[in-house]
Amino acid sequence: IGLVNRYAGREHAYLGAVVCLSCAFGLTQLAPSFGPQLVAAVLFGPARTLQWACYFHFLASPSRYPPAAMGRVVGYANLVIALFGDLPPSLLDAYIQHGAFPSDVPSRY
Repeated sequence: IGLVNRYAGREHAYLGAVVCLSCAFGLTQLAPSFGPQLVAAVLFGPARTLQWACYFHFLASPSRYPPAAMGRVVGYANLVIALFGDLPPSLLDAYIQHGAFPSDVPSRY
């Protein structure tokens, strides 16, 4: 990616672009009308792709981690991301199915 290569020594520049693009996606996703929702759908792919590219570029810097430990660092970091990203929806689903949530619709409201 050109952005990552252009600002290779200045991580704050390309990570700032990721934050701005992700915030733009989040804000457009919150809007209830069709136009912003369409913009959010278009922004999702580039925002997520740039986010992962910057993440792996950030971890791959030899000054940050020794090359011998790179596989372990990426593996543990991805494990943490997977746990924080995939575990809460599963817990929420289990709570909704088996928790104190009323099963009949009139009792919910």
